[in-house]
Order: sequence, then C-alpha cells, then structure tokens
Amino acid sequence: MAQGARASGTTTDSLSVDALQQRVRTLVEERLTQAERHFARKIPRPEIRFDLTGKTAGQAERGGAFVRFNTVLLRENPEDFLARTVPHEVAHVVVARVYGPATRPHGREWKAVMRDLFGADPTRCHQYDVTNAARRTQARYPLACGCMTHHVTARLVAQVVRNPGSRICRKCREPLAPADAATRQVGKEYGKGRPARKKAASGRQRRFAYACPGCGQDLWLSTTRHNRIQRDGTRYQSGCCRAPFGTEAFTGRQA
Repeated sequence: MAQGARASGTTTDSLSVDALQQRVRTLVEERLTQAERHFARKIPRPEIRFDLTGKTAGQAERGGAFVRFNTVLLRENPEDFLARTVPHEVAHVVVARVYGPATRPHGREWKAVMRDLFGADPTRCHQYDVTNAARRTQARYPLACGCMTHHVTARLVAQVVRNPGSRICRKCREPLAPADAATRQVGKEYGKGRPARKKAASGRQRRFAYACPGCGQDLWLSTTRHNRIQRDGTRYQSGCCRAPFGTEAFTGRQA
C-alpha cells in the first residue's frame, strides 16, 4: 500500500477532474512499466476509459484490452482511488497478459501482483460512499451556450461532440458545446464499452403464395406460417372470405 500511496503524490483534493484523470493515466503507465521489469516481458498497454458509472470504481476487460474508471468516485476519493483502485485494475491487466485471460480474476496470481509487486491491499471491494455515484440516471455534464450552462446526460454530450451544432439553447438560440475538456472527453468515450447492436437482416423476407379456397386470391404468407402449415399441418383462415386452408392451397410459388 505504501508504494501505491507514494505514487499518488501530494494531496489531490484540489485537483480538477482533468488533472485527476491524468494522474490515473500516469499511474497506470508506472505500474505497467514496473510489471514489465519484474516479469521481464513486454505488456501491451490497455485503453483507458473514464465512462464507468454506478457503484463500481473500476473495471478491467478480461483480456486486458481496456480498463474503465468511475470519474465520480475518483473525484470524491482521489487519494484512496489512486492508491487502491488503480493498482487493482492494473493488476488485472498484468495477470491477463502474463498468465492468460482464463486465470481467476482475484486468484493467487492477482493477489501476488497487488501485494508483492505493487505493495497495495489485495481486497476485492472498495468502501467508498457511493451515494452520488449510484445515481446513474442523475449523472450530468456541463454544456455551455451564449447565456448559461446546461447540465445534461452523457448521451447528449456525445451527440454534441459528434455532431457540433446539432443542439441549440432555447433561449439564446446558440449551439451547445462542452464547457470543459473533461466533458468533451466524456462525449468522445461514451458508448465505447457497449456491445454493438445487431444489424437488421437486409432484404425482404421470403413469402409463399397460397390460393384462397373461396375466391382464388393469392395469399402471401411468411416463412414462419408456411413452415407451420407444411410441417405441423396448421390451418389458417383467409382474410378475404374467411375460408380455411392448409397444405392443399400452396401454389408452389415464392418470392
């Protein structure tokens, strides 16, 4: 723990969020360099994000590709965050790179890196007051216009950062923009850790033609209904004259 505390430097209570995030980046680099010397091997650098919300202070991707930190808890607990949380997540990266991603998250390898290499307390959970951080839907970031400061969600910040001028103030009609560098960074990083949505299947769904027994009109059915008729013997009623039909009405045509 002593090493982790020394790495955080002097008091951090008066530092801005921007400065605190830079401290985190610096400490991550220092710890990884320390691990490289210890294990005599190169450790690829993870992407560092500050988009974690809720009660979790930090999170490392299982393979060590990226680490995420909670800006609210960093701002409210800077000294302890730098001394405990940052080494905690970096240790996960080291273990994943050295021993492989299948290693137990908080197993003996991780504890050894924390205790013997980083000199930090190998406890799994933090003891921070999460009253503010737990209000996930209440997290707000400042956007400035020509007359005031608006406090909005990270999603809206991302829209403004990616599409400048897309949002304007209702009072002064000036475009909204991030009020500081930290807010701009939130907009850039928003959504990076989220899984991509599946794209809808391209093209039209296949349809199968049945002839209405009552009037002979074509009835185009979906693949699901066609399979139910052919496989399960299900019967339907036509929408035109309410006549029941089944496999005998299939014309053999499809589109």
